[in-house]
Amino acid sequence: MRVVPVLLACTVLTGCVLNRRGTRPSDAGALDAGGPLVDAGPAPDARSPGVDAGPPTVDGGGCPSGRLYCPGAGCVEASTDPDHCGGCDERCSAPLNGMATCSGGACGFACEPGFDRDGAGCRPSRCGNGMLDMGEACDDGNGVAGDGCSESCAMESTATGTCPGAEIWLSGTRQHYTGDTRGQASTIRCSSTAAGPDAIFTIHTAWSGNLRIHLHPRGPWDATLNTRPSCPITGESYLCVDSGGGGADEQIFGGVFADGVYSVVVSGYRGGDAGSFEIWFEAG
Repeated sequence: MRVVPVLLACTVLTGCVLNRRGTRPSDAGALDAGGPLVDAGPAPDARSPGVDAGPPTVDGGGCPSGRLYCPGAGCVEASTDPDHCGGCDERCSAPLNGMATCSGGACGFACEPGFDRDGAGCRPSRCGNGMLDMGEACDDGNGVAGDGCSESCAMESTATGTCPGAEIWLSGTRQHYTGDTRGQASTIRCSSTAAGPDAIFTIHTAWSGNLRIHLHPRGPWDATLNTRPSCPITGESYLCVDSGGGGADEQIFGGVFADGVYSVVVSGYRGGDAGSFEIWFEAG
């Protein structure tokens, strides 16, 4: 016979909750034609007769080593200059919301902040939208590190079976995380349920009001969800729910305080119940 949800009365989750080198002919100087010395003037650029090849360098060899002389631009780094990438006026292009790059004389592009590369284009970044997208382990609705979910949407700590587990900071917007109870310790009970391994989240709340927690098991295993005081975890749960069977979602709704710290524990109903899951938090 299944255990019905255990709801402990309370008002907060304390209540319920990233060489090409150009040269220029050296000045020809004076020509010895067998008669008086005649000033021949500077030699014209062999590539473009009549066009000034630029000011001479001290060694008479054109641009410094590693640079290319381009008319109208002077000496350029042809290996890195996107306007002269590999040669004069060889301009690199970029897609919408992208920036042209040049590396080793080959063109490329980088996407502007807030956009991710998508084939030959740039699309708005999905990391930071508060929803789990392909390749993300978490998404807390921002691109800031140090709050439990990195700027690239990777978990900054792991929800293990021992305190503090995954430590996360909640702002009240929808924030999405992942975890896995397999191979974790099994030390926390939810009434007579939650005999399976545990995954602990230590949450920090920034507001006073209600918090909704939604747990989605990935697979047919039977998950339970309970909230407790912050680590070390002792005593009874604030709230303990196991309202569905294998693969069913679980939810908790309760009150929190600003600057509050609470423990949220995901467990398996039976000892053999374990697996990966998604969990999200939002003010309700």
